[in-house]
Amino acid sequence: MQEKNPLLPSLETNFANQETGELQIKYRPGFPRHYRFDASRGLISLSDMNITKKAEPISFIPISYRIFQDDILGYGLKKWAEFFFINQLGHVCSLLFHGYSVENLEKGTHDLYYDEVNLSEVILTVTPIEKTKKEGEGKGSKYFIAEFSYKVLSNEQRNEMKLLGEALNVWRTDTLTGNSTMELSVNYNPPNQLIEADSYAEEIPELEGQTPKNDK
Repeated sequence: MQEKNPLLPSLETNFANQETGELQIKYRPGFPRHYRFDASRGLISLSDMNITKKAEPISFIPISYRIFQDDILGYGLKKWAEFFFINQLGHVCSLLFHGYSVENLEKGTHDLYYDEVNLSEVILTVTPIEKTKKEGEGKGSKYFIAEFSYKVLSNEQRNEMKLLGEALNVWRTDTLTGNSTMELSVNYNPPNQLIEADSYAEEIPELEGQTPKNDK
């Protein structure tokens, strides 16, 4: 069960000290803990630790997210969904999905529009689903993609998450470049100087024989 492992996401929405009002969260801006969806094994990991078992669902409440296209982490140009959440130790964490998993995210959450909420106002559940590779698709015969479902938070919880998302400048250093095409974002807040630097770099014509720099 999710509550037995403190590295699993927290499903709480209030992280303020009742006496002082101070947020009881650990976050070094730009450096959240990097959780990983392992599509070859169908689980979530953190460094060398498995956070979930094979094909086991995991639920979290995004405090921030964005859907974008970019060439990051050596994967080439892909469409990504980047989520940020808080684990049961109070640490800000990040989790990335790409490819078919992002397509499933969009299919599985299209009713958000009719519920008049966004993905920072729900408990989002990710379930790894096993698939069989077609001939010529690479090593191994099996792989996993993520499927998504959600449960809308109460009005009080939604307000608490809104205040939390606005209080934290959430972003991840190694996924921020000057080349992303943003499709959707909520509470994604890199420092202004980085945003302005990226925008300025995109406006400068490329000089002959030179390649524009980015933050990778």
